[in-house]
Amino acid sequence: MSEYVDKIRSEWGQNDARRDASFKTPEDIVRFDNIQYAEDKVFNLLDVYRPKSAGKSAKLPVILNVHGGAWVYGTKDTYQFYGMELARKGFAVVNFSYRLAPEAKFPACLEDADKVVKWIFANKDEYGLDTGNFFATGDSAGAHILSLYTAALSDREFAVTFPFDVIKDFNFKAIVLNCGKYSFKEEVYSDQDLLKEILTDYNNKKLHDQIETVEHITPSYPPVYIMTCTGDFLKEQSVLLAAALTRETVPFEYHYIKDPSINLWHCYQNNIDLDSAKKCHEEECNYFKRIMGEKK
Repeated sequence: MSEYVDKIRSEWGQNDARRDASFKTPEDIVRFDNIQYAEDKVFNLLDVYRPKSAGKSAKLPVILNVHGGAWVYGTKDTYQFYGMELARKGFAVVNFSYRLAPEAKFPACLEDADKVVKWIFANKDEYGLDTGNFFATGDSAGAHILSLYTAALSDREFAVTFPFDVIKDFNFKAIVLNCGKYSFKEEVYSDQDLLKEILTDYNNKKLHDQIETVEHITPSYPPVYIMTCTGDFLKEQSVLLAAALTRETVPFEYHYIKDPSINLWHCYQNNIDLDSAKKCHEEECNYFKRIMGEKK
């Protein structure tokens, strides 16, 4: 592992710990923690968060959350408070960790996302999960993982390029992508050193083609809510995704968030004390609710 990855893990870990130091599990949330969904006992763990008011047996619409962290950092724990805020809006949130690069190279993260989806279907009755209303959120690297996995769900020819069996006959009802990465081409993505940590073979052109979300959008892709903001260093990536969705006539909403009192930063929505973050949570959950209302 490189000093570069060590630095990311150390600095980002300290920042996230400071952010979350005062946060606690809300009293109106029930949580089921550290459920193993696949073989790796460290990274293949998930939590389920539900509003207490729903009771134990009610089936709730599902949000799968894919955490960010530059593909090399983060776990479900760094996103637990964000996930519980979504659950408070009337959803069952499945928040999971996945194997990280460089110890587990791409597409290990996509394979783990697929295993979580399969776990959700296998355990939907025990945890009150309405898989007929199955949504997902992801930010930064998590938005890339989610957007690319959704491309595989939408296109079987693309799905079979991966060395694992992607779940069949399923796609998300809609997805939310926050401050994400959707292209790694050198002209739009400068950090090729990080990409070398992610891929098994940096010189393999097929792998470079495979990770390009914008090249794998099809008309079967589900509706998308794209969020970026004034201080997001990846905001141009959201424009690229919007263009790809437009090209394939996929319905989407593009939200460029401004706050006159602050220059909002990359993935600001994870700071649950921030008023702009609370508004973001509300609007994105309302988007899912609108989709449910439109597609009964």
